[in-house]
Amino acid sequence: MTGSLQGFTKRGFVMTGGGAKGLYEAGVVHAFHLCGMEFDVITGSSIGAMNAIFFAEYLFRKRHLPSEIRKDPKRALEEMDNLIKAYHRAWLRLPDIKIIDDSEQGPLGRLKNDLLQLDIDLPSITRLVWWWSDPNRWRLPYSPKIWLSITKLVKELLERLGGGRELLRIWGESRKKDKRPPFYEVALRAYLARFGLERALVPPGDDSTPGDRKLKALFTEPISPLRAEHLQAKVVPDNGDLAGEEGLVDPKRTLRDYAEAGIDVRLTRANYRTGRLEISAFLSAGD
Repeated sequence: MTGSLQGFTKRGFVMTGGGAKGLYEAGVVHAFHLCGMEFDVITGSSIGAMNAIFFAEYLFRKRHLPSEIRKDPKRALEEMDNLIKAYHRAWLRLPDIKIIDDSEQGPLGRLKNDLLQLDIDLPSITRLVWWWSDPNRWRLPYSPKIWLSITKLVKELLERLGGGRELLRIWGESRKKDKRPPFYEVALRAYLARFGLERALVPPGDDSTPGDRKLKALFTEPISPLRAEHLQAKVVPDNGDLAGEEGLVDPKRTLRDYAEAGIDVRLTRANYRTGRLEISAFLSAGD
């Protein structure tokens, strides 16, 4: 997509989230590499944000090639080809490093099993939502069914959150004068904390456990470009051929670095705890 600002036309590349869609976007990045397409603004959401950061890094390195290489599209393509192939290698490795533990014993498995014990039907949930969204909910007469639904909900909250004392603590935290976060936010965070998921689906980990450190290592540590033999076996070691190889993204790189190179990067993610859309971007003093 393109847009015009004060007579200056900007070309933008927008990548959305959606799991497997990220692999499709990686193929689009490859196509842009082959045809030499560049962008002024790159945005990405969720899995698209990972692709956006890589493509911003790709453009950053391409724009810092020696001028004689930049002037020759074929030489520029050859110079950047290994980085693109290394990126595809990273995508191939994602399932094997198991960033998210989806086993029955993992956080997601335990959360799923707990939710399957939830004993409240959809009509009751719908009835409660409609009742709670009514500004006059405490003044209008309602069917006795609403009180049955409330009773069911309180029972489930007691079981899911660890008893009456914990429920009172959560209620008290939601009524603090300095913060006053909504009760449902505090309750949801407390519930997810039982499974270690109160902050992210990708929990922190070390070299032996799934976590964000593994994800960071995949994109910042040296990785060899994709070769035919990588596609012929599930796991192929690098066999010491990483000499001179770089990571996909410089871990010290900032959004400001990209902006100063003429690459405006904007990242978004949905915070599943709060329902809010969170945005990351570099803003200069004049913005």
